[in-house]
Amino acid sequence: MSEPYIVTPPDGLPVSLEQAKAQCHIDDSYTAEDDVLTRLIKAAWNYTETFQARTLLTTTYAQKYDYFPYEFRVNPKLQSVSSITYIDSSGDTITLDSDLYEFDEHAKPGVIYPEFNMCWPSTRGGRNDVTLTWVAGYDDDEVPESTQSGILQIVAHWFKHREAVLQGGFAEVPMQAKSLLAIECWGSYR
Repeated sequence: MSEPYIVTPPDGLPVSLEQAKAQCHIDDSYTAEDDVLTRLIKAAWNYTETFQARTLLTTTYAQKYDYFPYEFRVNPKLQSVSSITYIDSSGDTITLDSDLYEFDEHAKPGVIYPEFNMCWPSTRGGRNDVTLTWVAGYDDDEVPESTQSGILQIVAHWFKHREAVLQGGFAEVPMQAKSLLAIECWGSYR
């Protein structure tokens, strides 16, 4: 099994530059720090997705498997399954009919499994024979407020403490921000 990779990246950010400026007490008309704040938003977003084991904004992923697992498990928030393809014993690439599997977008992690009384088809038996492509994440206006608040607190903290230096202790991500992010944390299935 390979690591999931991004097919279609998200469009936009989980919090706006204006929200970050407000959190950092920066006037909207002051633009000298916009690039820095945008980088910090992206870094805090990455930190948050890793911390929560969750996709925040609508993203299309793919992942390759050597064979069909009992069920596919993907980080929440699973929106849909784009396709499941496999290489059959003849070496042909086949797209599995979507009537042959179901998915539970409410499960944490998201789960994709064969339809009742069905089983996955046989594959060629080679490396990367099965490819799952799915869409995960929230719509831009659905990212939980606790997650947005946590991201904004991290951005403000990193904006204030730009380098990690040891003078009486490291300036880690504040516990309050971690607590806000933990609300949507489901753990990991690995």
